[in-house]
Amino acid sequence: AVPLGAAAAWLLSTGAFNQFLFWNFQYGIEFGARIPFSEFPSQLWQALPGIINGYFLAWFLAGIGIFFALRAQRLKPFMFFIACFSLASAAAVSLGFQFRSHYFVMILPALSLFAGIAITGLGDWLKTRGSSALAPLPALAVLVAVGYGVYSERDYFFRKDVDTLSRDVYYPNPFAEVATIAEFIKSRTAPNDKIAVLGSEPEILVGAQRFSATPYLFTYFFMEPHEHSVEMQKEMIASVDKAPPKIIVLVNLPISWGIRPRSERLVLNWIATDIKPRYDIVGVVDLLSPAQTIYKWNDEARSYNRLAAASILLLQRRTL
Repeated sequence: AVPLGAAAAWLLSTGAFNQFLFWNFQYGIEFGARIPFSEFPSQLWQALPGIINGYFLAWFLAGIGIFFALRAQRLKPFMFFIACFSLASAAAVSLGFQFRSHYFVMILPALSLFAGIAITGLGDWLKTRGSSALAPLPALAVLVAVGYGVYSERDYFFRKDVDTLSRDVYYPNPFAEVATIAEFIKSRTAPNDKIAVLGSEPEILVGAQRFSATPYLFTYFFMEPHEHSVEMQKEMIASVDKAPPKIIVLVNLPISWGIRPRSERLVLNWIATDIKPRYDIVGVVDLLSPAQTIYKWNDEARSYNRLAAASILLLQRRTL
């Protein structure tokens, strides 16, 4: 209750409490109810192969751990905690039935706990058999389960640099390009200048160490077909029009907007009719492939031959 109370007090003091209630309760409940329960098995089944990947032996150990947990007498005093912890972890992963891979980080501690119970249970069982020759078996099981996972992901752990990995895993998301974009923004703005990122790329704000000129760090929300989408887009437009930022980062990547056939396009029309005429192109970042990104600045950016299709445009407000 203490951290929740402190957070609520801080939100009240900043005037953001109503937004907190909206995003976490009203919109959150609507978002979580979009996929019906009937699709739960198929959604989970599609996600699991990419989650388990090379660590299927560790997941197998966790499954055995559930069996040992139910039978181990010495674990009975802890079963209430183990059950609640496991159920909470499973619920955290399952909310909304949108089983995105990074959500499963929240269930790894519970899986690790059950894998540990399996290894301990195996050791106890071997002791009852009285065979010293099999005593190293639990340690060997750990080495094999973890070692095979590390070996299967050896390129990830040992061979590829961070930028290469980012492009391999997340392309066409422009994560590896952030450092270069951020340095350019820093060179054109003061620390107290706000910038607007039109797209779902808040990592650019973090890299550039600049605050956002709009309350929307993601644009997925108002491209989803729901009753609040137009209101959200109008709020974003008003925030930028009220205090035009010196630099706008215009992201022209479908994955960054999540545009759907039924999406409201008010903000896209506003970009074309209001933003582009008031801003000059000063930078182009074009992600051609996981291995090739083109950077152009100033005059070279304005004469770039793929300008209309370029992945990211950096725009600077015209001075009168």
